Amino acid sequence: MSEMLTIVGEAQVAIESVELKLQAIQAESIGWIALGGAYLHVGDTEDQVIEVVGLATASMAGTNVLWLE
Repeated sequence: MSEMLTIVGEAQVAIESVELKLQAIQAESIGWIALGGAYLHVGDTEDQVIEVVGLATASMAGTNVLWLE
């Protein structure tokens, strides 16, 4: 029988911190601009609309998006 490991306390905080840093690196590597707690993606320089989202997806590539973390 396998046992499930439960991570708590400082270890959980450290893991979440690393995950957030990895997400930031991934976002910046595909052209998202870091704005201190948010990311901006300019997909259409002619469009005057910026979508504000809590979760960014690949389908948003052609639009202007402000992703709030």
